[in-house]
Amino acid sequence: MSKETKGRNPVSETRSKRTQCDSNRGGLSCSKIVLMDISLQDKPDQIHRVYALVDEQSNSSMITPDLANKLGINSKKEKYFLSTCSVSKEVKYGRRVSGVIATSVDGKSSKLPTLIECNHIPQDKREIPTPELVSRFPHLQELAKEIPPFDSKAEISILIGRDAPELLKVREFRNGPRGAPWAQKLSICWTVCGQVCLDRLDGAVHVSTHRTTIFTKRALD
Repeated sequence: MSKETKGRNPVSETRSKRTQCDSNRGGLSCSKIVLMDISLQDKPDQIHRVYALVDEQSNSSMITPDLANKLGINSKKEKYFLSTCSVSKEVKYGRRVSGVIATSVDGKSSKLPTLIECNHIPQDKREIPTPELVSRFPHLQELAKEIPPFDSKAEISILIGRDAPELLKVREFRNGPRGAPWAQKLSICWTVCGQVCLDRLDGAVHVSTHRTTIFTKRALD
């Protein structure tokens, strides 16, 4: 993902590549998906618990229409163009949401950059790490307590991209044997990534790839 400017009009390109193997019970691959509470800076008492996908391959942070509605965002939708692997420069309209505060389950808060309304945020909850999965790996067992239990009611409603650099920077990490999942400590929480297949490493593989580009109309002129 890259960002360029032409005059005063930004060009934002967002590319995200995600791959997982899949089976009925095995074949899981975890992504940086974290549980957090979302509120507006001027409405701190209205809290919504959601999952956020932390994606350093995206240069723009995004929000789903559903969460924007719950936050009571009534701003005008602005035109932009969306490109993916299968579609090039598709016209979209989305609100811009500012003043969003993200708070981890243990109380660490951070203000998010202006979010772009987009309904293309990946929604695969199978990629959410859980304490049960993490505890099965000796090199990660001590971190299992840092991973919140799975919340079936929380939706993946936020994508945090590179325009929130302090949230993406790795403060600590835990590596393991070759092929094992790894953990990274971000400013607000620990995350776990990688293959966590335990009962089936071979067999049918499901590959999921997302490449998204977002840019403004004037940037094309």
